[in-house]
Amino acid sequence: MIPEENVSTQNRPIANFEYLFQYDGFNDIRQRFMNTDEEGDSYDPDTDTKTSRYLNGSTLEFYYAKKTFKEHYSSMLNKQYGLSCKNIDNHYYELKDDVVIMNFFKSTLLLLDHLLTDVENSKDLNVYPENIAVLNKLIKFICIKYEPYIPNGLSEKKLGTDLNADKDDDQNDILKSTIEDYLEEFKDEINSDGYERLVGALSEYFAKGAFPVLNSKINFKKINKKRVGWALKELYKSEKIEDLDIEYFRFAKESINLFANEVIVTEGFNKSNFYKSFTTNPAK
Repeated sequence: MIPEENVSTQNRPIANFEYLFQYDGFNDIRQRFMNTDEEGDSYDPDTDTKTSRYLNGSTLEFYYAKKTFKEHYSSMLNKQYGLSCKNIDNHYYELKDDVVIMNFFKSTLLLLDHLLTDVENSKDLNVYPENIAVLNKLIKFICIKYEPYIPNGLSEKKLGTDLNADKDDDQNDILKSTIEDYLEEFKDEINSDGYERLVGALSEYFAKGAFPVLNSKINFKKINKKRVGWALKELYKSEKIEDLDIEYFRFAKESINLFANEVIVTEGFNKSNFYKSFTTNPAK
């Protein structure tokens, strides 16, 4: 977890990465991963793997899951990347003056460049190539999406002269990575190839504005549907600033077994049980 005072915000969208790479945040996260104070937790230094105990909310039975630090850290970086991109977008939408916008992106890119130097010069940080990769991905996100506002010469310095090379592939990779980050916890809870089909359908929706027609439903195992609805809602909010789209719910009803019996009402939908299954935090 990133401390509250260091989280990414609209006014400081990469404060989280400043914390990680300038204020010893990486080592703090490393130490907390190895911590086994929670009952049922254990850590194996030979494989750098932590085993944690969780409670299944549906069966009320405990189960154990293993995760290497690299898996844990990569997942966290992906989440922080998505959060920073969202806050960069939100900050841009709030700004009206082109000069102010250009100054914002210039200062952000220069800070990212400084962070890259810090990572490259740190024997602890440069061991993990994910650190350099996520900073380069943020730089690329800014330079591609907001190219008209990037000062002359700065984008070439960061990305090389061919800014448009593989632009669509890069954006699709970023989107797929974001979707997988929100749905990763359900990967083993979906039968057959359902996980890949769900990621593919959501990728098409966020990229093109419409869902594909699936030949068969995506079947989850026994699981609290509010967990799935909440994750889908959080994913939506990370990609869009608009209210939840009714088509998002229609896709869930028609394509995901957990929501097959839900009803889409024409009036007061945001007060319906279906809507609440996406907006009620199951952890509370």
